[in-house]
Amino acid sequence: TWIITLSYTGIYREMRKKRFTDMFLSVFTSTFLSLLILSSIMFLLNSKILSPIFVLIFYGSAFSLLIIEKGLVFVLLHYVRQIGYNFKRLIIIGSGERARNFIRILSSHPYWGCKIVGLIDETDRIGMTVEGYKVIGSFDNIARILEENVIDEVIFILPRKFLSEIEDYIRICENIG
Repeated sequence: TWIITLSYTGIYREMRKKRFTDMFLSVFTSTFLSLLILSSIMFLLNSKILSPIFVLIFYGSAFSLLIIEKGLVFVLLHYVRQIGYNFKRLIIIGSGERARNFIRILSSHPYWGCKIVGLIDETDRIGMTVEGYKVIGSFDNIARILEENVIDEVIFILPRKFLSEIEDYIRICENIG
């Protein structure tokens, strides 16, 4: 039941942007669900093999050990990302005010482990600096930039006037991988 309940509560999903309280809640919910399932099975089978005190001590210990383990991993990964390892390399498509806000948010959370390679926008903006990051190419160069750089995620932060073209850019990103 542990694998099922831990998966259900999202503990195995990426924790990069989650807080410690989210992780704590996932472990607590998983432990509670596992305890509920075991108690229900014991009740339905009228089992007297395990005493209720033993079951509570077991689940209390399991909860404590899971919190310690997940907490240590959480702290270690935050530290590793803050010093520049285990990061995702991003390209931001767009350089307007929304892109500036997004960059500020990423910059204020270094433990998320996101590194911005550069921005892509219209040709007349190439070379501009936005919140310390350069516009490294235009929309026409997306394929070349993605082929020349190792990029984990492409973030689209464009005004509505580009909505009709975004599908083409997404297709380019998918084709390159």
